[in-house]
Amino acid sequence: MSSTTIRIRPKSHAALKEIARLTGRSLQDALEQAIEAERRRVYLEGLRVDYASLRADAAASADLDKENALWDRTTNDGLEGK
Repeated sequence: MSSTTIRIRPKSHAALKEIARLTGRSLQDALEQAIEAERRRVYLEGLRVDYASLRADAAASADLDKENALWDRTTNDGLEGK
């Protein structure tokens, strides 16, 4: 596995060491998990903004609701409208 060296501030290093200690992970694993958590947070925030924008457009929102209703029927689970 290849690696890259990066510089981080002492305060960040101390926080990372604390996370690693509390979770029983290595510094590398703790950092990797923190990066992945931030990547997911940024993705989901973008998704939230996109849906808010879509819902602000009445026509687009109605189209999405119609499409979702069609997809709901494909499950054939008897839960329509619930």
